[in-house]
Amino acid sequence: MDNGTAYVAALDWLSSRYGIYHIRILAYNLRANGIVERQHRTICDLLVKACNGDASWWPMVAPFIFWADRATTRKATGYSPFYMAHGVELILPFDITLAMFLVPDLVKPFTTNNLITMHAQQLKKRQDDLALIYNCIIKSCFMSAQQFEHCNAPSWVLS
Repeated sequence: MDNGTAYVAALDWLSSRYGIYHIRILAYNLRANGIVERQHRTICDLLVKACNGDASWWPMVAPFIFWADRATTRKATGYSPFYMAHGVELILPFDITLAMFLVPDLVKPFTTNNLITMHAQQLKKRQDDLALIYNCIIKSCFMSAQQFEHCNAPSWVLS
């Protein structure tokens, strides 16, 4: 928000009444905040679409929208936000047949040693995954910077 008098007064009231505190930020910066807020528009559009135009339904569909958004692979990284945070792909209800491939046969009980070994193997793979994600993000940043420079270059540079 823009830290306007009306907003600050309302937040002071919320703070005193409900313990909701306001973090003051710098004035709005279109270039910096636009990047962060770009996904907000997508979420809003998805909520409206999932509600079939009846905005009163948004509290019921919001968890599903956020779940689907976090499970969707991003172009820039090649991974979903869920995978980047947890190291495994999120299993959606319609993918339940894939769940059996995530861990060894669970019919028999695991010993503590077997369970620790399985977790260690998963964690060992995690570092490689994070390095790959990092490289994808760096590559995407450079490509984005090149595209920005190309689109915003003065006309005398392009000719």
